[in-house]
Amino acid sequence: MGRYVGALVGAFLIMAGPVAAQSFTDAADAFKRKDYTTALAIWYALAECGDPDAQADLAVMYRDGLGTPRDYVEAAKWFRQAAVAGVVNAQAGLGQLLNTGQGLRQDHAEAVKWLRLAADRDFPQAQNDLGIMYAQGRGVEKDMVEAMKWFLLAARNFDEGARNRDNAAKTMTPDELAQAERRAAGWKAPGRPN
Repeated sequence: MGRYVGALVGAFLIMAGPVAAQSFTDAADAFKRKDYTTALAIWYALAECGDPDAQADLAVMYRDGLGTPRDYVEAAKWFRQAAVAGVVNAQAGLGQLLNTGQGLRQDHAEAVKWLRLAADRDFPQAQNDLGIMYAQGRGVEKDMVEAMKWFLLAARNFDEGARNRDNAAKTMTPDELAQAERRAAGWKAPGRPN
């Protein structure tokens, strides 16, 4: 039995060698061509070797079912690894999964933590999602002024943020809108100069 297992491992290493030797760029190019099977194989090999950007992109593929059946548990696993390493889109992705409870236990407070990390790095989807959390009072105390601040920031580069901004504005007083606009105007990503 030992020889059989050794032969399988050897065969795997021979097959995996060319995939592991390919670069992140090769995977990104395959993804752009919609060759998801190739992108998945390359990013998986790189992710297993600890590449946080590959982990984040692999998570997206599992979350969206690209080149593989949709698997939120695997997506959450890879998003978490990349998020801890500081990959901004992984922080946002992990926050989204924690908010919805897809692939892991739903935890709104933990979702806010990860969304805030990404939002503070000026990631528009996370800013929009954080605005929703404030608007609905999930994981934080409901605060429409703070929600509007995040929608205003998200709206600069994200259409959904603009829609949420416009919808939220209909429910707010002029004073609340002015407060939110002042907060957004005064906001800067932590650690960045004015």
